[in-house]
Amino acid sequence: MQYDPYNDRWLVAAVSDAASATTAILVGVSLTSDPGGSYFLFKVAARIGSDPAAVNFADFPMLGFNKNWVVVSINMFSTVFNDGRSLVIDYPTLRTGTLSATYFTGVSAANAGFCMHPATTYSSTESTEYLVAHLSSASATYRMHTITGTPAAPVFTLGATMTRPGGGWTAPGSNILPQSTSGSTGTCATATLSKMESADGQVRANVVFRNSTIWYPQTIGLPAGSLTHTAAQWTQLDTTGTVVQGGRVEDPTATATNGGKWYAYASIAVNSADDVLLGFTQFSSAQFASAGYAYKDHTDGAGTMRDPFIFKAGEDCYSKDFSTPTNTPTPSSTPPQTGSYFTVSPCRVADTRNAPGPSGGPALLANTVRTFPVTGICGIPSSARAVAINLAVFQPSNGGDLRVFPAGSAAPLASAINFRTDIVRANNAIVPLGTAGQISVQCDMPSGSTNFFFDVFGYFQ
Repeated sequence: MQYDPYNDRWLVAAVSDAASATTAILVGVSLTSDPGGSYFLFKVAARIGSDPAAVNFADFPMLGFNKNWVVVSINMFSTVFNDGRSLVIDYPTLRTGTLSATYFTGVSAANAGFCMHPATTYSSTESTEYLVAHLSSASATYRMHTITGTPAAPVFTLGATMTRPGGGWTAPGSNILPQSTSGSTGTCATATLSKMESADGQVRANVVFRNSTIWYPQTIGLPAGSLTHTAAQWTQLDTTGTVVQGGRVEDPTATATNGGKWYAYASIAVNSADDVLLGFTQFSSAQFASAGYAYKDHTDGAGTMRDPFIFKAGEDCYSKDFSTPTNTPTPSSTPPQTGSYFTVSPCRVADTRNAPGPSGGPALLANTVRTFPVTGICGIPSSARAVAINLAVFQPSNGGDLRVFPAGSAAPLASAINFRTDIVRANNAIVPLGTAGQISVQCDMPSGSTNFFFDVFGYFQ
């Protein structure tokens, strides 16, 4: 799911009917700016007339857009990869509720057809859609394909093979990501605990076009030729596909057993000032899988990232029994890029354990709503539209949940955090600001109260 700030619409994509003659690409656009409102939804056959019967598995939908098109790329399989395909949809027509699309097929693995990820284009004028695809880990090669033309008549052009400076790496894969065996659930407490799936080095997360350059993340194995750990790698390209800069978040001393840090499931966000947030999941034999990020300010040196920051430590180990149903690690999330995002040093905005006041006590009472000021505190300006926060409950007297929402708005149906009696629990959220730059918190409990606090670490404006 993606948000288009220029047309104020939400875009969705998926695939269905795997290993079936009816395997399909699903795509939709919201009728309004409300992500919970109505959508124009369409189902498009992923197979073409010349496909053998065995080519029947549309996999891994990748979504992007610009002013002209919504693009959904897929990997088409039989029992093995067959070809890469991109459904290129006339975007102005789609917003009227009519599907008009061109389906480009037949891009081989040798031509970087696997995981051709279209860019999320943050420009109201850019007429070219860019698609980045990894080619070879050992040789550090990639291609950047393009879509040009008009909304009704797109032209797909294969990019040339390019080499990323800095040398190659090892393609990660399979169950290699370490985790602590000190957990409390199932096989988590045993020394035979399985490691976690790393996925591969393909461009599987968001690609961003911003200020006439293209940014993309990927997971890589290091060192080249003999993997001892994984890293989160990022790359910036110009519109010819040439590397502008790139870097890695890495612990070069890490192994699967020494407590060093592994990084995987990278994602990236870039604001209008070219500040960058690289999201990732951090793994180690001495900790549970944790979500974090590294920040790059537009004034920082080329190819650099500031130190990694973990904003949600893992709470237990990941246990799997290799039976149905199965699970996979959840990639770290990236804040929505609906405007410029600015980081601040983590700072406490409110804590009900403090003395009574607008940002302090008393504790939240069951089935009440309380409003807290945000702008003007911790460096959050009055122009901020939303804040990125870490919120926590402290020793509630009963089980329940908290709903967090803009002041002056109705409470949402979804909770921001759920809890049980007498625990400390935290979660992260991005919350739009409401009346007078405030947020409201609704405490849903059958009775009793809970203390609550939240820290801010960034804002959108």
